[in-house]
Amino acid sequence: MRAVTAREANQAFSRILKAAESGESVVITRRGAPVAIIAPYRAPERDREHAIEHVDLSQAIRAVAVYRIGFWDAMLWATARRAGVQTLFSEDFQDGQTIEGVRILNPFAAHNASRIEQTLRQ
Repeated sequence: MRAVTAREANQAFSRILKAAESGESVVITRRGAPVAIIAPYRAPERDREHAIEHVDLSQAIRAVAVYRIGFWDAMLWATARRAGVQTLFSEDFQDGQTIEGVRILNPFAAHNASRIEQTLRQ
C-alpha cells in the first residue's frame, strides 16, 4: 500500500482512482499523518446475507402454500434445508414428517430420545 500527500492526491486523483480499480489501496496523508484510504470497493457481507434470506423467503412462501405449514415454521425449514440439515428438531411441525429431504422430529416426544442422543454424539 503506497502513501501520497493530500496535495499529490488532489493533483493525481484519476491515477489514484485507476490504481484502486486495479486492486491497489492508497493512503492519503496530511503533514505526514494518514487521514484517508482510497481502496477498491468491496460489497458489504450483508448484501450476501440478504441474497440468502431472499432465497429462504421464496422457499418458505412456497412451502406455506404446498405443505400448509405456518410461515415462521416454513422459514425455519427453508433455512435448514439450504444449510443441508437432514434432521430438524422442532415441536412445531408434525412429528416424523419429511419435507423435501428434511425430517422433522419433536424433541419432546419420548420415542425420539435415542435419535436426539445419537445426533448429539455426532
